[in-house]
Amino acid sequence: MAERVVVVVNPAAGNGRTRALWPEVESALKAHGLDFEVKITSGRGDATALAASAAASGADLVVAVGGDGTLNEVVNGLLDDASTVPPALGVVSSGSGCDFVKTLGVPKGVAAVEAIARGRLAPIDVGRVTFQATDGRRTSRLFVNGADLGLGAEVAERVNRGSKRFGGFLSFLGNTVVTIAGAQFKTIAYASDGGQTTVVRAGIVFVANGQFAGGGMHFAPGARLDDGLFDLVVLGEVGKAALLTDLLPKVYRGAHLGHPAVVHLQAREVSVSSIDRLLLEIDGEQPGQAPASFSILPGALRIVVP
Repeated sequence: MAERVVVVVNPAAGNGRTRALWPEVESALKAHGLDFEVKITSGRGDATALAASAAASGADLVVAVGGDGTLNEVVNGLLDDASTVPPALGVVSSGSGCDFVKTLGVPKGVAAVEAIARGRLAPIDVGRVTFQATDGRRTSRLFVNGADLGLGAEVAERVNRGSKRFGGFLSFLGNTVVTIAGAQFKTIAYASDGGQTTVVRAGIVFVANGQFAGGGMHFAPGARLDDGLFDLVVLGEVGKAALLTDLLPKVYRGAHLGHPAVVHLQAREVSVSSIDRLLLEIDGEQPGQAPASFSILPGALRIVVP
């Protein structure tokens, strides 16, 4: 499929599971006849720098091996230079959540190599968010799966701070229950496509490109990666018991959009602010907080799909 392939590997992804998986992935890539260079990350931000270097040096395909956070870094590196056409992207998902590939239709782990070797290229949209970073600066990042503000970001912060040795689903579910138990709903203002601002008491504002988040929650069951639109899902204030026993199970099944406390709409641009401290999560990472503004870049990236 590609003449020059660069593989960016984050061995720490998935609580270190990627380190153990990589030799098998490497063997599978070779077995499929791919000629590739391997770049190993050693810390936060490395995947972005390595992907940007690969793009600048003329790579045709960059494969991200790691979790959704690794993928996010690689995407930001590939699109670092807006004046050039970026390399195509391949994904071997081996992290804790593995949410993006659920929408993409690519299997997790070594099985993804088949798609990379024999698949086709498809355009996907990329989101851009401008927000307040943890150091107080206004900054921007790109994302491919989704971003949320509120409880989902608090869960991501807990998951990333703790151990993921029990796997993504249990790590996210356990920390979701703990977060909800101590939850405080926030006063949130949001607007879409320059329309009227809506002020609500809510727990989560999810700006979705892909369908899944939080280790398998089906937040945006109708979202498409190539329609030029975000799916905006707002989970309004409900009692904690109802949230745990009714709304949360519905979110996992993708059956929550008809709930009276849930707002769902599509938009090209979204803005979110709050009088309260409102954390932001992007592709599983927690880099800052509101106020945040989102815009979509239609078809900005080509990705390998089965």
